[in-house]
Amino acid sequence: MPEATRIVGSKAWIKLSYCVRRGEQAVIRILMPIPPSHEQLAAWEAAGSDPAENPRTRYRLGPVWDRSQVEPLPPPAKPVALDPPITEPDGESLVTV
Repeated sequence: MPEATRIVGSKAWIKLSYCVRRGEQAVIRILMPIPPSHEQLAAWEAAGSDPAENPRTRYRLGPVWDRSQVEPLPPPAKPVALDPPITEPDGESLVTV
């Protein structure tokens, strides 16, 4: 999907008040981090916290959807604007103090 402009996972789309359309396939996959669990970290700390034995973050391929594959949730949800605001700069707005 070379024309993809904004991609996020399904939970992130719901936080933005959008949902993935029924039947849409996740064509794009990205590497998603899986941090060590609390139990793994607790066992590592109980074993002496040796830096060589530190539980590592693993990665797996996770599905993401483009903005063309989602639709806004019905009211009372208020979807977030997906395009950044574009304003014409003037001389005074470019001055930094």
